[in-house]
Amino acid sequence: MGKIIRDQRKGHGLRQEDLASMIGVSHVSLAHIEQGRPSAKLGNLLELMSQLGLRLVIDVPAEERVLAAEP
Repeated sequence: MGKIIRDQRKGHGLRQEDLASMIGVSHVSLAHIEQGRPSAKLGNLLELMSQLGLRLVIDVPAEERVLAAEP
């Protein structure tokens, strides 16, 4: 995920400092996200993705899906 965020940031012509400022984190925090460090907060990742026009898709294979019980 970090590589995708880095590639998209560069593709938009943004410096780490610019994008970090847009979402309210330090450029060091953004660098850690781009390096794939596990300490990244989900909220920050989602905000970064939003700023870069990305979206998170969670795919559950049909054989693994669990349906909610009827009330």
